[in-house]
Amino acid sequence: MLECFTMNRNGYVVNKTTIFNYVMMQPGYYFQGTTLSYNNLGIIKNSALQNKLYDRNVSVIGGSRVTGAAKIGYKMEINSNVEQQTYNDRYWEYINQFSALKSYPCVFYAGNRDSICGTSWGA
Repeated sequence: MLECFTMNRNGYVVNKTTIFNYVMMQPGYYFQGTTLSYNNLGIIKNSALQNKLYDRNVSVIGGSRVTGAAKIGYKMEINSNVEQQTYNDRYWEYINQFSALKSYPCVFYAGNRDSICGTSWGA
């Protein structure tokens, strides 16, 4: 999850270096369900749309972004808890928030294989 210190540290790497091609930001809302993690959804959405990592004050971390810095994407989070209403609602909030990012880099974090696919799916 993006805590303030972690967000600022990551922001300097994302905005000020050219060492990565893509950076995938993980909101943590699905698993945490806190107001802070919910706010991460909007920060990540805005950061991906503008291709600059922003902080909670809607300022570009580090003040600017260098040419050639990483493309910002997002992580979708899900696991077998999605069958519970609370987790299902959180997952659908990801869909609502990130629907404008269909052409942006995306990664799914799905817990573990057995959690989503069952134990008989591949070995």
